[in-house]
Amino acid sequence: EAVLLDKAAAHLKTLQTVGPDEKTCAKALKWSKVTRPKEGREGPDGHSCPLEGCQLDNEMPGQIYEIDQNAVAEALKPLKGVVQGDADRWLFERLSEAVVASASDGAVWKS
Repeated sequence: EAVLLDKAAAHLKTLQTVGPDEKTCAKALKWSKVTRPKEGREGPDGHSCPLEGCQLDNEMPGQIYEIDQNAVAEALKPLKGVVQGDADRWLFERLSEAVVASASDGAVWKS
């Protein structure tokens, strides 16, 4: 096993990352592209699913479906004064900036 692990580790070191560049990441990560639930697609609990064919009322065994509408705002409360405007958008933009900044280092992979 140790020989196989050594061979695998050596092979991994030879691989080159292939991923999107900064421009591609920046173009894809726009707030305007974030999907939002459509009117009239609410499930039994009043939440919506933006995907076609999504049926929230057809529960599957073991499935847990919970949405906390204020989770991001709650989590960012300690940053009061730093977070400007909509907490969801602020977090999305910070994460997007991190992705774009790391793209040139090969930290973003495309699957």
